[in-house]
Amino acid sequence: MKEKPGSYFSSQRKVSSASERRIRHPVHGNEAVMSVIQKVFGTHSEREIKRIAGLVDKIESLRPGMMELSDEQLRDKTKEYRKRKARRWTVCCRRLMPR
Repeated sequence: MKEKPGSYFSSQRKVSSASERRIRHPVHGNEAVMSVIQKVFGTHSEREIKRIAGLVDKIESLRPGMMELSDEQLRDKTKEYRKRKARRWTVCCRRLMPR
């Protein structure tokens, strides 16, 4: 492999063996640290799942009641939720607006 002058590898000392390359490479040392951190704290995905698990349970508990509603009742619920959202948005904006 021909290296371009000024590239990252051209300024580095040539290493002879794979084990020496592994020791000198900055990422390999961090992988062990990251592995320990992930075992203690979990991955980002695991933390997100844990964070929203309660919300998912609440939503799932509402499912049977929603399944019993007719199409017309669902449309009315949607209108009701949109009105509630608009009211909350208005109240929120009023609190943030300077008087």
